[in-house]
Amino acid sequence: QCGDDMKYIVEIEIDTGEFFHATGKSMFTLDDPPLIFDTREQAQLEANRWNTGRVIEYEKDSYNR
Repeated sequence: QCGDDMKYIVEIEIDTGEFFHATGKSMFTLDDPPLIFDTREQAQLEANRWNTGRVIEYEKDSYNR
């Protein structure tokens, strides 16, 4: 079952319609890798820190930034 290795990242809207992933740093560049969480609950805690944070499933193969 592939659900066991699902990871999550937090996406934040940094400008209208422009999204970027949370990096775990307060000062980040667009080259920084995403903060990756093992559970949706952990990711939700990070998302709660942002006004526009939302948890999305992270699939390394399909997520290119």
